[in-house]
Amino acid sequence: MTFDPRAIAVRLARNSGWLLFSRLISQGLAVLFTVLVARSLGNAGLGQFALISSIILFGNILTTFGLDTHLIRSIAGKQSTNPETLSGVVWIQLILTTGFILLLVIFSASLPQVLANTRTALLLYSFSLVPSAFYTVYSAAFRAYERMDLFAGGSLLLIGLQTAGAAVLFFSGGSLLQLIAVVVFSQFMAAFYGRLMSTKHLPAFKIRIFASSSVLKELLRLGWPLALLSGLGFLTQRTGIFLLSLLVDEGTTGLYAAALKVAESFKIIPYALLGSLFPVIATFSQGRSRRQPESRAAIAYLRRITVLLITLGIAFSILVSIFAMPIIELLFGDEFIPAIPALRILIWMVVPYVYNARVTLDLVVQGKERLATFVTGLSLLLSYIIYYLLISTFGLVGAAVATLVVEILQALFFLLLRRNRALLHS
Repeated sequence: MTFDPRAIAVRLARNSGWLLFSRLISQGLAVLFTVLVARSLGNAGLGQFALISSIILFGNILTTFGLDTHLIRSIAGKQSTNPETLSGVVWIQLILTTGFILLLVIFSASLPQVLANTRTALLLYSFSLVPSAFYTVYSAAFRAYERMDLFAGGSLLLIGLQTAGAAVLFFSGGSLLQLIAVVVFSQFMAAFYGRLMSTKHLPAFKIRIFASSSVLKELLRLGWPLALLSGLGFLTQRTGIFLLSLLVDEGTTGLYAAALKVAESFKIIPYALLGSLFPVIATFSQGRSRRQPESRAAIAYLRRITVLLITLGIAFSILVSIFAMPIIELLFGDEFIPAIPALRILIWMVVPYVYNARVTLDLVVQGKERLATFVTGLSLLLSYIIYYLLISTFGLVGAAVATLVVEILQALFFLLLRRNRALLHS
């Protein structure tokens, strides 16, 4: 298969268009969801939800075990699915999910009685990982086959149900537990959607009941580096929430979570373009030398997209810095005005994020995710020191500065790594 820039541009426009459309709607609804939670439960309630959801999202990364990325890379390269492999992915996730829920039960038993509501909400939320194990397989297959329309439908259904539920609870005076119940129900519905769409629209897609031990062992071998990379990346992004909860209070955590949600919503375009490029680049890179014309053309295309995204990131950062006050006041109300300085700082993380995501994508496509894991792990190690020092001294603003500094440091580490051609292209 040759790399035809015009054909790839058409594929990229179609795929990124669907991803961008779904991401724009999803992020808009996610911000609305956060606004409804903030206005219903206050900044302390938002802080509780942010902490709980961060723990569960981390659990989702651990239990997914990087196998979603492996499936995308594998299916896109071969343009076919192995039913036993799909079954093996589901079984590994279900086993890891059971272990994670048991750990949460043990951990939550040691929480003070005053946090009983938080403990119950955390355990209830953990059951969303069960349908998520199935939806992971469906959504990875959608992306690998470049059926971004099906992937977009699942994403919109999930966040749409969550936001609708949050709106009902907002007007009826709902509680944190009721909010979590809505989120769990939404995840089950998304898994049901994935089952219907994958069976109907994907070629020879089938998940068997059983998987052989040899398949499970191979998946564990292939998945753990990707799982480690995803887990370290998530911890790096959520260190601010974890340490603010420990070092300051839930109210400050809620302020940070609100500003972070707005800043992260501007990752929409990088997510759409890089996400749609993943299966395309994988198709033209797997099994080929980096020096072959097809691979070189794919890499050059990715480089041009990166320059465009960085330029857009700078423009967005300038605009949000200028209009941070009306954005926070309009979305969250006067209670969240202290989050304005944090937003003006956090928005600038979009620029180094683009570069970090682009290099990570390139390394994962090459099967060199261990190099990306090393850089991410080093960034995480330094992040705890940076966050601790800045939060202890400057509180909320310190957490925002630390978030930006850590993202920049990671970009610098990747830049140094990319200068070592022997490591990148060996």
